[in-house]
Amino acid sequence: MRARTRPRRLTMALAAAALLIGTLPVAAQPPPSTAPGTQLELIDHDGERWSPASSRGKVSILSFGYTSCPDVCPMTLGTVSNVLRDLGPRLENVRALFVSLDPERDTPERLRTYLQHFHPAIVGLTGTPEQVRQVGQAFSVTYYRRTRGQSEDYTLDHTASLYLLNAEGRIERMVPFGLPPEHIKAQVLELMDEEHDLAGEPPDDGR
Repeated sequence: MRARTRPRRLTMALAAAALLIGTLPVAAQPPPSTAPGTQLELIDHDGERWSPASSRGKVSILSFGYTSCPDVCPMTLGTVSNVLRDLGPRLENVRALFVSLDPERDTPERLRTYLQHFHPAIVGLTGTPEQVRQVGQAFSVTYYRRTRGQSEDYTLDHTASLYLLNAEGRIERMVPFGLPPEHIKAQVLELMDEEHDLAGEPPDDGR
């Protein structure tokens, strides 16, 4: 009996831990909403203003995190980098955005330096704590600080799913953390083909 219950308990524990940060690797989840408010505004890693309208016209891959993240964020950005690289000529129809949930530490300059380790098409976004809070709320992102004893240093527990937005900036799909680049690429291409169908254009087969 014990030999049977231990694996089950371990599986349940792992599932609970994954759910804590929204990273359970299952099929794409339904989006929490359809169209985040157009009044949202952030600053990109070059110091330029960004709003949802800035990404109109292209499918967007949106992720949330912070530059001091020890593991989940580098893994996510590495996966996104692989997806972007594998898109080939269709990359010109895709935007990749990384929103920092740690505006106190993640200045545009720090984001720019951090993102040099990943695909050059990824754009880092930050802002005031209130701006970041509004964006997080619009996408139903959960995040909170976890301090280390008496130290002023901290980490963030946060939603780690990827958001796929259509060319109008609407949330179409959520991809949980941990799925391979091939799965995400397929989701992006499918969404791009749907955009072509809606526009009455022939599908782009440059895969």
